Amino acid sequence: MCIKCRLVGEILLYRVNAGETCVIPTTCLLGNSDYSASTIVEEAIRDVIVPAKPFNQLMIDSKVFRTFVMTNYGALISDLIVLLDEVAFHSLDARLAKVLLDANTPHIARTHQQLADELGTVREVVSRQLKRFEQKQWVGLSRGEIAINDRIQLQKLVNS
Repeated sequence: MCIKCRLVGEILLYRVNAGETCVIPTTCLLGNSDYSASTIVEEAIRDVIVPAKPFNQLMIDSKVFRTFVMTNYGALISDLIVLLDEVAFHSLDARLAKVLLDANTPHIARTHQQLADELGTVREVVSRQLKRFEQKQWVGLSRGEIAINDRIQLQKLVNS
């Protein structure tokens, strides 16, 4: 199971995998505030929605539930801090290279628009950057697929 949480019309914040909680609804439940993001389900899921009143009671009554929620919450907050660092201090080309490498496959079946959505930018910017990567022979481009040709150069860009 994988759910992408993102601010509406903005950058991908994080992914939620099987057995994890979603940090934004948890934050809303803890802070008694409205849900300010959208979710995109990438594959079939099975989820549990806990209304505020039972959630709050479980946080008081169940150490196991409280530990589960707070452990997941802490991990996702850490991931959000890493994302903030990447957005604030790394160039788009380095962030794009990281997304490509994180796919952990030599052939990535994603559109330029999907990558743009994940990076919080527009498709044209991603397309131009991918074209530069292709000119350097770091990637190969075809319709709906990106082939990684030079992981080492992409990793150097990420590390710079």
